[in-house]
Amino acid sequence: MTGHPETPYRDSTLLTQWTLWLLYAQIAITAAALWTGSLERSLLLDMQAGAFESNEAMMAAAEASDRQQAFIGFGQMGVFIASGVLILMWIYRSSYNASIKTGYVEFTPGWSVGWYFIPIMMLWKPFQAMKEIWRNTARQAGDHSDGWQALLGAWWFLWIAGNLVSNAAFRMSLRADEVDELIASNLVTIWSDVLSLPLAAVFIMMIRKLTALQKLAFVPEPAAAPATA
Repeated sequence: MTGHPETPYRDSTLLTQWTLWLLYAQIAITAAALWTGSLERSLLLDMQAGAFESNEAMMAAAEASDRQQAFIGFGQMGVFIASGVLILMWIYRSSYNASIKTGYVEFTPGWSVGWYFIPIMMLWKPFQAMKEIWRNTARQAGDHSDGWQALLGAWWFLWIAGNLVSNAAFRMSLRADEVDELIASNLVTIWSDVLSLPLAAVFIMMIRKLTALQKLAFVPEPAAAPATA
């Protein structure tokens, strides 16, 4: 695939800022989910231990917990969808910019995003695409350090691990009927939320570093003012 040598750099400052804000919101709503998840776990353990004086009291506590979890769950879903859309837009823009001065790219901007939706291939292709984006940007910025590779490795490990645990939590929640099953599902859900926190933090670092590197590579320095007599 050829690059776009005559096409100007597309500034991503506003897109980057909105993406970062939504990632911060994702961290906040996930922290709230961990708190309500721990409360739900305490309730389930009390139910398992028979700590309630009556079935009415137990059902009232369970309904209140369900309402709380539903509220947080809908909030999480909304924030995750919004941040996911902006993250994919940011990846597309970053891939586009990284290909401006490059004679050949393996991953076009479209496929840098598209591979996230292809079963099996999504396990490694998006990582390869991001690696190419970063390598091309660093080369054009004159940055020969390779510290970004460790950052990408941490991001992809957390992405894969988080998705595996999240899928397991979802499947367990669908099958859980008994208290023991609900407790197990709750624990896996908590671990899913725990993993999403460092994932968001690492991606925030990636966004900041790569955006700054692209500005260094593609935004010309302002011309110096002429000296006055």
